[in-house]
Amino acid sequence: MAGLVQRFFRFGAILGVCFLTACTASQLASGDFAEIQARVDVQEKKAIKKKEFSSDDKAFLKDLYASLAFGGRVIGHREAADMLERYLAATGEPLRLGSEAYQADPKVKAAVAKLEFRIRADAARSVVRKKYVSDRMNVSVSEDARLFYFSNVFFVQAFPEKNTGSHFRIRFRVDLTARFVSYDEEKALFGKCGHYRTPFMKNDKGETFTIDDGLSQYLTVLGLAKVFDYYSEWTEELRPDFAKEMKNGGQ
Repeated sequence: MAGLVQRFFRFGAILGVCFLTACTASQLASGDFAEIQARVDVQEKKAIKKKEFSSDDKAFLKDLYASLAFGGRVIGHREAADMLERYLAATGEPLRLGSEAYQADPKVKAAVAKLEFRIRADAARSVVRKKYVSDRMNVSVSEDARLFYFSNVFFVQAFPEKNTGSHFRIRFRVDLTARFVSYDEEKALFGKCGHYRTPFMKNDKGETFTIDDGLSQYLTVLGLAKVFDYYSEWTEELRPDFAKEMKNGGQ
């Protein structure tokens, strides 16, 4: 997989599809990222101490994050890539993401089933509310990498909408804000910086390339990124006999 990703990185760089440096992209894709990790560590220390970032520092960070977005799209993490690209565009405009990753995740499926159960129970008593909310959901990178990189902590909302007859259509929605925890927030919460680190990739040696969330947040201070809201929606329909099923003890 690393070789395939590396070829895609180089192809994109040659065609000018993204503003990548071929060196940064190919090093990340090949797993030989010790030099880049060392430079990231230096940037993190600068951000913690609020030191001045040179034009070279900023160019490095722009290329690095653009490389991560491009690489994520190549390996199928298109939602995370869309988010990172919008973050780097620094427009602050809201973003709607596709719902496929949510609908395919086992935890989300279980949460949706529970919400539907609650709606069915209320419908059987003719007390359907306008809005239902799931429990807080946490997704780890080992459970679902695709979902983790753009939505690892969230709630699923359900909005029942009655159609013709006894049909109920349910609109499911997830609302989030694309922002990272700052170093100042970490220090206030944990007494130190660097508590939150995002793992992006692992090489054959078992080494993991990581970036402090604090550095990702600091991009907004440097004018290289901007916080924005994003959401995802999808609809499902309850069968006409849902009330009867509830009376019979079905789910």
